[in-house]
Order: sequence, then structure tokens, then C-alpha cells
Amino acid sequence: MTLPTPRHFLTNLINRLPTIPLEPPQPPSINRTPNSNALSRIPVSHRHLIITLHVLFPNLVLPSLDLLDRGLVQKLALSDKIKSEEPDHDQAEDVRGAIYVVYSTTAAPSRRRKSVKPDPDDDRVGNRENSQKYVVHLQAWNCTCAAFAFSIVQSLLDEQPPQIPPELHLAEITTDDDKKEWEFGGMSTDGKAPNGGQIPTCKHLLACLLAERWGNALGGYVTSKQVGKGEMAVIVADV
Repeated sequence: MTLPTPRHFLTNLINRLPTIPLEPPQPPSINRTPNSNALSRIPVSHRHLIITLHVLFPNLVLPSLDLLDRGLVQKLALSDKIKSEEPDHDQAEDVRGAIYVVYSTTAAPSRRRKSVKPDPDDDRVGNRENSQKYVVHLQAWNCTCAAFAFSIVQSLLDEQPPQIPPELHLAEITTDDDKKEWEFGGMSTDGKAPNGGQIPTCKHLLACLLAERWGNALGGYVTSKQVGKGEMAVIVADV
């Protein structure tokens, strides 16, 4: 029996999360406050998926969920006006994929959110603007934090080089990747070797990934912002 590559296994695991039938939220009562936490609505029959994810990333799953719970993840997109005026730039943006900004947890007090969707008037949303922030590219599979850079180094030490046929040219690799569906690891080649290999990951990247791929449960924890190309450049350059 041939075992799946780490990339294939993780891709299938993440793709199964949106299929989890979330139980309806319980109505509030005198002795119980309304609970908007989507994870508490996962039926027992499907909790093994979250447990498996936690076993694979024991130091990342809970911190990534905490980032979402504190409203520290923001998705940036170019405004429609900018896109319509610059079709070439729009095409480039589609190739790069979604851009997320994740703010440092030091910007948020240690108290739980009262609502699922972050409130722009929340004091934490205002405080985060002056905190450390990191840019995450899901398709390029990159985060600007130091932990992700360390994870890359560790993966290079752990992973044996994949056996790529010499007749496979770079142009063919690019074309094939463009035709493939989403995979855990994005455009990187990590985790594709049959003998295993670690896929570099950090809590910021995992938080954005879970919100993107499991939108029916965690998408509401992310704030979205339309920006022009000038503001986008300033945000990225300021990291």
C-alpha cells in the first residue's frame, strides 16, 4: 500500500473541514449565554478531523485559532475601481492569490470576543494598527514572520530531495502547477516527495488558511478591506 505524500494528506484533511455539518447554535437562556464559537458546534462524529489537525500541528492549531478569535486577521483586496482601470495588474493579483495581514497578539487584551465578526469600533482593532504585523500569501505559501523562516530551514534539514526526472523542464512544472487545484503548501514544492518532508508552516499562515478554506465556520472571524494599489504597497512595505 502506497502512503500519500504529506502534501496530499494535508490537502485532503483541510478539504474535509468545510463538509463538517455544524450543529445549530443553542439559544440563550437564563443560565447560558449564546455561544457563537463554531468549533463548539462540531458534532462528535467529526471531531477527529480537528484532533488530527492538532496532532499534526500541536504548537500551531490553538494559536492560529486564537488569532482568529481575537480578530487579528485581515484580508486585503484591491478595490474594484483600481481593478477595472488596470486589467494587467488585476491579472497579476489573481496569480498571487489572497493577501492577508495578521497582527501581533500583543495588540489584543486577553478576553474573548462577544461576536463572531470583528467590530471595527472594537478597541483591539484600533490598537492593532500600531502593533507588529505580518503579511501572508496563501498561494505563494509565505509569511513574513521569523517563525516561518525558521520552519523553512528546518524543512530543508529534514526533507530528502525529491526525485525529479531530468527531462522535466521548468516551463512544464509551471504549466502543470497552474492547472492543479488548491494544495496544502501552495506553489511551493515542499511535502511532495514520497519519502515525506515537512511543509513550512506558522500560526499566521495556518490561521489564514483555515479562514480561507473553512469559510462557513471561521470566515466570519476575518475582516475584509478594499484598498488601492498605493495603500497595498504601503502596507506590504511597512512590514
